[in-house]
Amino acid sequence: MLGRRAATRAYTYGYGRAEDLAGIVIVAVIAASALAAAWTAATRLLHPATVTHLPWVVGFAGNELVARYRIRVGRRIGAAALVADGLHARTDGYTSLAVVAAAGGAALGWRWADPVIGLAIAVAIGFVLKDAAREVYRRLMDAVDPAVVDQAETALRG
Repeated sequence: MLGRRAATRAYTYGYGRAEDLAGIVIVAVIAASALAAAWTAATRLLHPATVTHLPWVVGFAGNELVARYRIRVGRRIGAAALVADGLHARTDGYTSLAVVAAAGGAALGWRWADPVIGLAIAVAIGFVLKDAAREVYRRLMDAVDPAVVDQAETALRG
């Protein structure tokens, strides 16, 4: 909503960069998620605990549908924060699948399953973080798709 506000005398180009600030916040939250997951998994590897609430697992399909929608709309409207949020939702979906695997392992008595899968989740979040940070960085730096530059050059030569 802030990004759509009209330009003022103080902000003569408008508030479009609010999208960039939101993207930075989302990237920071993804980084915090990765660190928290890694810390928790490492702690549980060193100090195993009994896994409780095994039936409370979240579905993957809903998260993936939301992720695809956010990423598609974000790319269409040029909203790096929405793309980053979609990537984060995708991570939630994969995390849901991993949680099911961890719950299954815990139900079988494999105490190591939960922390090992937790570390795998932290690594997966790291990959999503890389992609989200790249999207936000490209927006911050006003990157242009090289194919668009090639099309412009071709049109100018024509």
